[in-house]
Amino acid sequence: MLKKILAGFALGCACSIALAQSSIPFYIPSAKIAALNLTASSVQVNGTTVLSFGSSSVSVGIGASPPRATLDVGGPIKTLGYTVSTLPTGVAGMRAYVTDATSCTFMGSLTGGGSTVCPTFYNGTAWLAE
Repeated sequence: MLKKILAGFALGCACSIALAQSSIPFYIPSAKIAALNLTASSVQVNGTTVLSFGSSSVSVGIGASPPRATLDVGGPIKTLGYTVSTLPTGVAGMRAYVTDATSCTFMGSLTGGGSTVCPTFYNGTAWLAE
């Protein structure tokens, strides 16, 4: 069923969307809406909440419905790989992986120039091996 929700835009799915006060990119298979201005606090597909957000609580479910945590992913998560020297400025809790560590020792500091792939996280002070 094709539903028109905004002038010039249509969704080709059987879904209901509760609109909220924000603007986010929104994708539907085979279609893209540049931005969806939301005026409520959730997005539902076939009556099941798949995305909810608000001023004090944000829950996102990707392959997990309904979300049971702030971010609930029902599958593998792909993160971006970096060389040690190109890791971004960190915020505590960030995760990534490096592609050029000389070694990968749990909770150890990272040195680039090697060929070891190593998961890493930012502890609030430095990027460390995981």
